[in-house]
Amino acid sequence: MGPPAVGAGVRRYPVQALGKIGDRLTLDATASHHCLVVCVTPRGTRVMVYGEGTQAEAELVDVEHGRAVLEQRTDPVAQEASTERVVVVGLTRKPALERILRMGTELGATVFRVFVARRSVARGLHPERWQRIAASSAQQCGRADVPEVCTFGSLQEALADLPDLPRFVLAPGAPTWHPEQASGVLMTGPEGGLHGDELALALAERFTHAGLGGSTLRADTAVVAALARLPIP
Repeated sequence: MGPPAVGAGVRRYPVQALGKIGDRLTLDATASHHCLVVCVTPRGTRVMVYGEGTQAEAELVDVEHGRAVLEQRTDPVAQEASTERVVVVGLTRKPALERILRMGTELGATVFRVFVARRSVARGLHPERWQRIAASSAQQCGRADVPEVCTFGSLQEALADLPDLPRFVLAPGAPTWHPEQASGVLMTGPEGGLHGDELALALAERFTHAGLGGSTLRADTAVVAALARLPIP
């Protein structure tokens, strides 16, 4: 009798591309470390692998030069498309931004557009590191896709070519927001909030003021609270 079928809570690992049933797939160094060292996964364990928009079940069958070798057990199937949830956020200090990326990914954000705001205290854009954080969070929470992390030198650049979705700028004191659609573009500022010029630009780009209640929230809390209010698709 073979291993049980993959169920809820199964470990997920990225691969460059899937093949057919019986093909062997070798995980990269990072995924292998997580599989073999962090999770201490024994041979014979079923996992899920994904890549290039598809996913499949696989089984850990060997270890070669410290890399986990999996055997594909099912045909690839297309991953379900995500609801579009774009987060436009002013550059915050490192801990807050990393929380935004991690928790935002868990709550379904599909794109993060990080821009240097007028009131940003932090300096330096690190898209490669931030993309790795989003990928790690997606793997941890079982998402079939990884949000894209984009960086911009100004809000004007960040607002270019936005998808045609409802747009909301989070602002203290604005009317309490009760979203009706699962998709949307959410914008928030850094620790000091958005400058008046930035708010004016947002309104000119068809954003609507949105409030999250009477309390003044931290930048990272505001993003999480806003994403959590969006209806489940």
